[in-house]
Amino acid sequence: ACFFVPRHFYFQVWPGAAWNIGQSRPSRLRGYSITPSRSEVILNPDGLPEEWLDLSESNHDPELWEEDGVVLGKGAFGVVARGINKETGELVAIKRIAPTHNLAVATARNEVEAANALGEHPNIVQMKAHFLAPKDGHMEAVLVYRLALGGDLQQWINQQHGNSFSVNYGKPKFSDEALRIMRQLAQALQHIHSKNIQHRDLKPANILLSAGCTALIADFGISLVNRSSLRVQGLGHSALGDFYFIDVDSLVTKALGCAMKSCTARVWVMSF
Repeated sequence: ACFFVPRHFYFQVWPGAAWNIGQSRPSRLRGYSITPSRSEVILNPDGLPEEWLDLSESNHDPELWEEDGVVLGKGAFGVVARGINKETGELVAIKRIAPTHNLAVATARNEVEAANALGEHPNIVQMKAHFLAPKDGHMEAVLVYRLALGGDLQQWINQQHGNSFSVNYGKPKFSDEALRIMRQLAQALQHIHSKNIQHRDLKPANILLSAGCTALIADFGISLVNRSSLRVQGLGHSALGDFYFIDVDSLVTKALGCAMKSCTARVWVMSF
């Protein structure tokens, strides 16, 4: 079974690396990942990675979408800007991913493959289009999504509790709205897992909210699609994602075998 842990996925590791909620988190664990060192990307004469050849066959019209200059966010490999459908006037989120690293190439491919497999679901951010566009001598992957106007779940939790570390675990706020969001996420995860997809980066910042506070799971960039994503085929099994929300299965790797033998890990799962 897989359980969503919305804010408080808490690791305590012994010996020598214990920390508590409320204490500063070890900076050396930020951006935690265990991946092979290969990072170069081989581009063809058209500035296109071989792994993106099938993306170049997209039938979506690039001229239909236009950015309006508002940057919504920046990630490890891409920038998300607000955009508009020039025919309908619908606001959208446009993510651009440049092939600067082999993980960036895999991220774009994973996003498209996951969207194709998942189809439309009321609690998963809908990809409306994908295509390739030239920029600075290479091709970028452009992914167009439904725009979520209600922020993300991390912001919602902070509004409910004041800040990230003021949660009273003895008296959690099981409000009707919190339970409704939890039900929506459970339904979305059931659909995701029914398509044999593992998200691997489920955390409050990757759960968006619509204007009506409907939960929408987003960001399938490091997901396992059909348990055989490009990351696994080309890079071997990797522990990826935010350390404080990483799924336990990803921690059980050969690379971590020695560390797991020499210390005891305890995991507490708490709801918001």
